[in-house]
Amino acid sequence: MGLRILVFGADSMVGSHFVAASPADWDISTAGRTDPRHDGLRVASFDRLDLSDRGATMSFLDRSSSDVWVNFAARTDVDGCERERQPEGTPDNRLDSPGSAWNVNGLFPGWAAARASSSGRFLVHVSTDYVFDGTRGPYSEEDEPSGLTPLVSWYGYTKGVGERNASGYGSTVCIVRIAHPYRARFPKKLDFARAIIKQQSSGTLPRYYQDQTITPSWIPDVTDALQLLIHRRHGGTVHVGSPEPTSPWEFASTLLRELGLDAASAAPGTFRDGAKDPGRAPRPERGGLALSAIDRLGVHPRSFREGIHELVDALRDEGHPTSAAPPP
Repeated sequence: MGLRILVFGADSMVGSHFVAASPADWDISTAGRTDPRHDGLRVASFDRLDLSDRGATMSFLDRSSSDVWVNFAARTDVDGCERERQPEGTPDNRLDSPGSAWNVNGLFPGWAAARASSSGRFLVHVSTDYVFDGTRGPYSEEDEPSGLTPLVSWYGYTKGVGERNASGYGSTVCIVRIAHPYRARFPKKLDFARAIIKQQSSGTLPRYYQDQTITPSWIPDVTDALQLLIHRRHGGTVHVGSPEPTSPWEFASTLLRELGLDAASAAPGTFRDGAKDPGRAPRPERGGLALSAIDRLGVHPRSFREGIHELVDALRDEGHPTSAAPPP
């Protein structure tokens, strides 16, 4: 019999790919707000669970028979999370509304890590480069999340709190940071790459920053890394992203060129000009992830150019030869 895996956030962009590509002998159960079976995903069971309810969550984890827990669940609307931002100095023992970024991103990972440690389970928690302030990236796996400053979004801060709360339980926890994830197909939501394709086809391309540092994560690489980390029960922090840093403008231009479209339609812009947009949460300027651990483990994530090439091949295989984008 294969591994028994409990997945939180199985309906997410990254989580759904992980579930769909999982080995056939894995017994996958899921819990959260949305039943992933509605999207055709193969899972053995689904339990509706409010991850911001500590009592219900702990009780559910105590009943779990799974060997490994994988957490993709998060509030990822960066600008939406910013509206929940709390003033500096606010006590960290507060509880906000159900489903808030503070609860789901910050507190839940610690609850899961505590139960994993006490019950002999292994927890994989997926995080982001947005935990950093973007002053000196790409960041290494040894770099600690930044505190709450004007350079860090509330989303990034709460994800950093989640990392801190989970990482105190040693080798029973693996934190996997990713950045600007993208894949060939996910009808429920556009990602970084497919948003560019849609914007180009509708003539609404914004100016993409040429002075921002990013290391986009090709989601199939993330899935490959997670499978290896689970098999080896590798604790610690691991980064998965492009080993070659790029900028949003270079990424967009490369993608359009690979599609045979007008790369010049992606006009360069500056990060500081974009930061002035009203209602926009801060993003890391010099962000991205430096890779070390995953290479040593034998998984070699694709560069952003290789990921784009595979993305375009997949779109063409599905009947999207050039400018036709997958539906949002």
